[in-house]
Amino acid sequence: MTKPKLSGKAKPAADKTKNAPAPAPVAPAPKAEKPAPRRRPAASARAAAPATRGAEKASSSSFVSVACKVPNGIMLQNYRMVDAPEAAPAGTRMVKKAEKDGPAIRIHGTARRHGFAPRCPIVMGFAITKGVPIEHWERWLKANKDSAIVKNGLIFANPDMESVREEARDNRKQF
Repeated sequence: MTKPKLSGKAKPAADKTKNAPAPAPVAPAPKAEKPAPRRRPAASARAAAPATRGAEKASSSSFVSVACKVPNGIMLQNYRMVDAPEAAPAGTRMVKKAEKDGPAIRIHGTARRHGFAPRCPIVMGFAITKGVPIEHWERWLKANKDSAIVKNGLIFANPDMESVREEARDNRKQF
């Protein structure tokens, strides 16, 4: 179809779209909600977790500060021996089996990412983890007294920070 040629005096025919009703307004699409930020567990949930940062307000005699020179740190986990049935060719027999006893407590190490501050105080090359229950530490130490890190003085504990600093100063050349 070709358009008719118009002279300068003639007016074009009225456009039918001018009299048409306006389209209904379109509601904007709902905005996507931002995901909730990740938050730390509530204080009650943290209380059930092992105290490795000295967050609890208990008497200082029930907690120790542990100094560790192992770069990645260690997990203190205690075990108890229980009798458990084991399948054997002639039936079942009872054997001793290690079972976890209590929570695992993270002991910080001296390693850190380049350009980032350490997660815990570092004294003479030892990372200090505060607030470790003394009963947990003593049971772990008794079970691991023959370990190389205990024998070589790469991990030790004291109830007060001044004693930890003095012992760290004495063992600073240990590797």
